[in-house]
Parts: sequence; structure tokens; C-alpha cells
Amino acid sequence: CLPFSCTQSSTRSYLGLNFTAGPGDHPGAVSDGTSSIRIPPGYSVIMYDSPRFGGNAKLLTESVPCLRLLDNPNFENQVKSYTISSGELQQA
Repeated sequence: CLPFSCTQSSTRSYLGLNFTAGPGDHPGAVSDGTSSIRIPPGYSVIMYDSPRFGGNAKLLTESVPCLRLLDNPNFENQVKSYTISSGELQQA
């Protein structure tokens, strides 16, 4: 990842179409096809399965090559909005 960014990929293991976003709130996802996510050290991401930060939430503090492997809920192809932060972050 680039500094101050997080990269979403449309396929597992970071292959396929990639999208890079910086810190802040992202109320709408780029697409429903997010299957993996790279998170640089010192950053965290809260993913939501509904637009505008609604629905189930999942806090990530490290890269995930396959979102299907996440426990309860499975976020593969379900990321609808997200927040990227640096430093400490409270659990969603």
C-alpha cells in the first residue's frame, strides 16, 4: 500500500481490480466486489455491510487476503461503506 492508504481488491489474494483510498469516511463502497484488503501498519479499517456505516461492522487492523475467511459476518463482496483511520481506534 501507499502511505496513508488502503487498497481493496476485487479478487482474493490482492489480484484483479484494485482501488486505493486514504484515511477518512467512505459512505459508499466502490463496488460490491471487494474480496481482499491491504492495510498498512498503523492503520485500521471498519467495514460495514450497508451504505452510510449501517448494518454489521468489522474492525480490521491488518491485511486480509480473503474476506470470506472472516468470522461472523463474512464480508466477501459485502463491503458497502468503510472508515480508514491511523493510530488507535475504538472497536465498532
